[in-house]
Amino acid sequence: MRETIDISIVAATHNRSDLLQELLKSFEKQTYAPSRFEVIIACDGCTDNTFEILEGFKSKIKNLTWLKLPKGNPAKARNAGVKHAKGKIIAFTDDDCIASGDWLEVIYQNLNKGNLVGLQGKTTTDPSKVHPLTHQIENLHGHPAVPTCNAAFLRESLLKIGIFDEGFPFAHNEDADLAWRMRKEGEITFVPEMIIHHPPRLTTLKKSLSRMKILESEFMLFHKDPTLYKLWRNDSPWKTIYKEVFIKHQMLLFKSRFKYINRPVLLLKGLLISLSWWVDLILKYPRFAKANKHYKEIYQQQTKNNTSKLAA
Repeated sequence: MRETIDISIVAATHNRSDLLQELLKSFEKQTYAPSRFEVIIACDGCTDNTFEILEGFKSKIKNLTWLKLPKGNPAKARNAGVKHAKGKIIAFTDDDCIASGDWLEVIYQNLNKGNLVGLQGKTTTDPSKVHPLTHQIENLHGHPAVPTCNAAFLRESLLKIGIFDEGFPFAHNEDADLAWRMRKEGEITFVPEMIIHHPPRLTTLKKSLSRMKILESEFMLFHKDPTLYKLWRNDSPWKTIYKEVFIKHQMLLFKSRFKYINRPVLLLKGLLISLSWWVDLILKYPRFAKANKHYKEIYQQQTKNNTSKLAA
């Protein structure tokens, strides 16, 4: 008799086969019964040797499948994975992460309790290896956005709310939007024993310098549901961008650059990134204002249309 799939792991990837290998190796080591979980890798326009790597793991991971998708964005890739999944539970992580051996075991034990519709776990990193040109996520006590690098949800509830919104202009805030909508269906709790490790990953100076553009997504997130935004984040996206990020976070980050005083190249690159972000946020004000108006009009019209349908 064929065993039931309890958990479907969904991970999106794009041309990072070397990192994906580390993730796949961690799935090999899961204590959860191999026949009762599946791994779905959503290949978002992959053109490197990702498929060769996946072929090599077919004999090592019992239920491994992958989807060859045209280049889109992580939200589209994850949605494709969810639609393909068989499990009652969908476990999300990223291709640059490493799952602890009992990650799935902990998810299964905890997501079958009470009114829970989702879990977020502890995400760790290596602080000693962090520097201005690395990307990493650390979530030790839970976060309102429920980062998708370490989250699990009931598949039925995900499909009910419409999964990820693929319309976000950048790969930012689609996880927060999903989590906030899911919280209307039930509780999402933080489970510290549900551990994903996110090592600091080297990124390019060019990519680091352009990071502030993702904040345009704040306006879509706000106008989709101002009540939820105010509940879980801030009074307005302007406050998030220019008070929290521009002043508070950037000032703390700028000060932290000086710990690299004995590594002058990193110090200079770190200061360059911080100064560039400040300048970029000033220059992007007109673009943000346009985005604010755009999304306000879209969701106001959507609200009017929904009201008209209810009145009809």
